[in-house]
Amino acid sequence: MHDVPVSISIPPEVEATIEVTPGSTMPQVNINSSTALGIVEIQIPEGTIASGPDGWDGTFKLPTISNQPSVNINGASQVNTVIVLGLEDEQISFSQAVRILIPGQAQQQVGYIRNGVFTPITRILSADRQDVADSEIPADGDGKIDVDSNLAVWTKHFTEFVIYTPISNPKPASYTVSLSSNYTKAGTVSGDGTFYGGSLITVRAKAQSGYVFDYWSENGSMLSRNSVYSFNLGESSRQLQANFVREFQELSITDATKPRIITFSHPVLPDEQNLGNIYVATDINGDNKVEGVIVAGVPGNNCQISVKPPDGQWLSGASYYLILEPGLQSALNKTLGIRTRMKFTVE
Repeated sequence: MHDVPVSISIPPEVEATIEVTPGSTMPQVNINSSTALGIVEIQIPEGTIASGPDGWDGTFKLPTISNQPSVNINGASQVNTVIVLGLEDEQISFSQAVRILIPGQAQQQVGYIRNGVFTPITRILSADRQDVADSEIPADGDGKIDVDSNLAVWTKHFTEFVIYTPISNPKPASYTVSLSSNYTKAGTVSGDGTFYGGSLITVRAKAQSGYVFDYWSENGSMLSRNSVYSFNLGESSRQLQANFVREFQELSITDATKPRIITFSHPVLPDEQNLGNIYVATDINGDNKVEGVIVAGVPGNNCQISVKPPDGQWLSGASYYLILEPGLQSALNKTLGIRTRMKFTVE
């Protein structure tokens, strides 16, 4: 029966969807989503008609909650919660206003993100009622109103909603966040732009196939090993670099006495200083180097380097990381360009 109300409860960190018939009326739908803030309530009134892009099959995402918006919110000192509903970068429209009640967020700011653009919600409704929201909100519009200690968002579209705490006394947005990569082929970065001082900034790094993210740095100092890194922008511009590593497939070796052989496409300078860029460590970051490892050229093949175990044998059951630093130089004066590592385990 289309007139029977539907109630849905969503546990934390669960992604759920609902399927409706585009162009047909919906029953009353009540959704309760558990979050760190408490229960976020969503009410779709009976008789609402949902419409989407051409070819839409009527399926859309029920609320998923996070604390990381897909783009930075200029002027937000803190992001309190992010509620994603609907489709990825596509709009779902409703013929009647849908109510979203966010607990404990009265007097906070709210806006939505679509296609990478943030738009603040500024319309203040005169009352927290269905008839008021339907009449005061235009098609595909939205509004808000405080309800005791809670924030009610009324909307005629679904997208990514962001509730945030604004910075006080914002100055002109004159501070820039610039991002770069240590190796352009290794991955992409996002989150740069010009912002108010005090804004919460989140930068993201995504590695390409064959590479992994290592850490964010600034002026040569490491900031974070998290590929998604957040910080509050002070009254100065920032220049962050995403550092990636080339990573080869992990190997298992059965002969603990056998050296590792590295084959390059060009001859490698065999001098001791250059070969010092090749070493073995017991940790993924290369901090704990294995003493006694012998790195040398392979006789008769100047494109190969031999890495011999200490005392003639790798430890049985141990895992090692063979690491090549970007300063490693070929006979053609070309450098490796990016740190490279290969994990191997002795069976």
